[in-house]
Amino acid sequence: MIQALDVENIWPVFERKAAHKQIDPARFAECFEKRMPQWKARWEVEMSEHLTGEPPAFDGLERAVRRELRTQLRSS
Repeated sequence: MIQALDVENIWPVFERKAAHKQIDPARFAECFEKRMPQWKARWEVEMSEHLTGEPPAFDGLERAVRRELRTQLRSS
């Protein structure tokens, strides 16, 4: 479901984008947690517009993303 993240390449791009938007990249975890309920609330409706069939369950996707982020950020 989730392909491996390449934090070494993704993080510098994220930092540049955050700086451009005047957002502190160190607040990533805080912002991620704050946005999660919004994403969950919109998931089925918005994903149904883009996918044929049922979208994957949000809870499983959320667990997979969190697991991959934890793994990658620990190793970087």
